[in-house]
Amino acid sequence: MISVPSSISTSSLDPSNGAIDLKTREAGRAFRLTEEYTRYELEKFDFSAPPNWIRVALIGPHGEVRYKEDF
Repeated sequence: MISVPSSISTSSLDPSNGAIDLKTREAGRAFRLTEEYTRYELEKFDFSAPPNWIRVALIGPHGEVRYKEDF
């Protein structure tokens, strides 16, 4: 058995402290936010226009949208 030095905190690995549950909720929220804004962007997208440029919508944690075109 490997022992962990007392100077290293393993509390973030302990499921009883809720850290794992918090990460799961955060991941779920990020997924839903991304899905919602993808749907919004696709609804206003002009599929008949020729593809002459590409941009990406970056969604912040509070729903703010930034567009990036130079990547």
